[in-house]
Amino acid sequence: MTHKQKNLQQFIKAKAGIQLLFNEASLITDYTELEEFLNTFSKYILKIANERNNVGNKNIIAFKSYYENEAGKKRTVETIEKKSQVKRLRYKSTYKDYTEEYLILRARGYSWRKLAKYSEQFFKIKVGKDTLRNNIGGLEDGTHS
Repeated sequence: MTHKQKNLQQFIKAKAGIQLLFNEASLITDYTELEEFLNTFSKYILKIANERNNVGNKNIIAFKSYYENEAGKKRTVETIEKKSQVKRLRYKSTYKDYTEEYLILRARGYSWRKLAKYSEQFFKIKVGKDTLRNNIGGLEDGTHS
């Protein structure tokens, strides 16, 4: 294997590792799960990308090894089904869980109608524009507490 082929293989696996990291992070719903996830990932960083390692591509190798070791554990159909069942049973989120996000999006110029559509599309919560306006609208100017 030539040096270029090795770099290309590392590049592909590192990008897949970054994508896996993002996908897994987006599924996290609570603090304990986040802590476990970050501890797992930091082991790879500390093992390979430490200060004593002077190799230029140490971060790429860290993401590559994360992908190689964690992809098989995370991607089995049974694991995904179990995880989704636990998440469905654990907690049902409401629009109130996303108050900060709504305020940020309002500051960016989103209308109440766009926020309602955004909620359904990204938060998987069906909420009306009037509900949002009545309950979150007062938080924008500080009239509600």
